[in-house]
Amino acid sequence: MKILLPPWLGILLTLAPLLAFAQENIPDPCGGPSALLSISNRGGNADSPCLVPFKEFVFESGYQYETIAPGSGRLQYYPTSALRFGLPANSEFAVLLPTYNQLSDPHITGFGATTLAIKHKLGYNQKWLATAEALFTLPSGSLAYGSNNLGVVVNGIVNYTINDKFSWIAMLGVSRQSLPKLFGGQNYSSVNPDLVLSYSPTDTINLYGEIYAQTKTAPTQGRGVNVDCGILYLVKSNLVLELEFQQRVSGYLGGFNQLITTGFSLAFT
Repeated sequence: MKILLPPWLGILLTLAPLLAFAQENIPDPCGGPSALLSISNRGGNADSPCLVPFKEFVFESGYQYETIAPGSGRLQYYPTSALRFGLPANSEFAVLLPTYNQLSDPHITGFGATTLAIKHKLGYNQKWLATAEALFTLPSGSLAYGSNNLGVVVNGIVNYTINDKFSWIAMLGVSRQSLPKLFGGQNYSSVNPDLVLSYSPTDTINLYGEIYAQTKTAPTQGRGVNVDCGILYLVKSNLVLELEFQQRVSGYLGGFNQLITTGFSLAFT
C-alpha cells in the first residue's frame, strides 16, 4: 500500500523543526498546572498537539449519541476510550480501544476497530507548536462497525498562540481507510483539513469551535464537512470533563446529522 503525502504536509514536516526549536528560556506550552486541558484529546475532531509527559499516562473515555444521515435512526457509541502513554524523546503511544455501537433502527450492534497511534513533538517557540502523528486502524471489529483492512492516517498538527486567551490549531492529514465488511470492505483515500479556534476565559475552562472536512467520505462519496463546538473543564489538575455538539454541513462525514458527546480525561503520574 502506497500513500503519497500532499505538498502542504511535506512542507509542514520539513519546516516545523526549523520554525519551532525549543529554547531553554521558553516554558513548555503544554506544561503548568492546567496542562491536562492542553494535553486532552477529548473535544472536537482534531487531536491535541501536546503529548502526555514521559512516564505518565492518560485514560480518556466518553459517550456519544447521534442521529444518523441519511436515515432516521439513532446511534450510540460507548465507551469511546483511549490509553495514552508518555514516551521518551518527546513522543507518545496511544491505544484507541473498540467502542460498542448500538443502532436503533434498524437494530444493529457491534464493536468498532482498534487503533494504535504514535505522536511526536517536533518543537515549539513562543507562538508555535508543531507535532506529527500516525494512526493505524487494525483489521478488527464487527461486520457492521469494524475495519475490513488496515487503515492509516498521517497528520501534521500546528498550534498558534494568539495571546493568553485565544489560539488556533490546524491539523492537516492524509488517510487510507476501510469500510466495514457489511458495507463492502473497500478502501478509500482522502485529504483531511481541520481548523480549531480555542478561547480560555480562565485557567480551568477551554471553549472551542471547529470546522473539519474530508475530500472523500466513502469509496463512492465525495467530500464532507462538519462543524462542532464544546467546552473542556478542568475539575482538578488530573481530571478534565468535556461536553460537545457537532453538526453536519455537507456530505456524510461521520455518517451523522447531529451528534452530542460527553467524556473525561484522567491523568496518572
